[in-house]
Amino acid sequence: MKIVDNKGRLFGLINLIDLIVIILAIAVAGSVISGIAMKGKGVQEQARFAKTVTLKIIYRDVPKEIAENKDVLKSGDTNIFGKARVENVAEIRPGISKDVRDVAVVVKADCVVLDNQYYCGNVPVKIGRPFTFSAYRYELSGGTIVEIMN
Repeated sequence: MKIVDNKGRLFGLINLIDLIVIILAIAVAGSVISGIAMKGKGVQEQARFAKTVTLKIIYRDVPKEIAENKDVLKSGDTNIFGKARVENVAEIRPGISKDVRDVAVVVKADCVVLDNQYYCGNVPVKIGRPFTFSAYRYELSGGTIVEIMN
């Protein structure tokens, strides 16, 4: 007895192409049924909670006015990937010219904690990550987070 006869039937019973279509239909149906049965039984959504964290950010070569007049950035809430408030601005050292300085900005930011990771807005907050700061008259970009305090 041949496995496939001259009419293309498997063992003389069913056409080979029909068998492939039936197997695919069973596989698709099984996938759909298992997806419906497993719905809601996967990884549970991780708990999110809000927390205020303090970030220390180093900015290089900012205008001298910011380093000398620390209240320039302290004008109310500031939008940094979410809500944040400037706590302190301290000059670290002179910049590359007489008109700029390197400063450390301490910010209290409202973040969300998810799986032991802080997020301000939807941006992860990590040491070494670039941080852009927008205030009323100034935008400081290219800052680097150097410390995260709870």
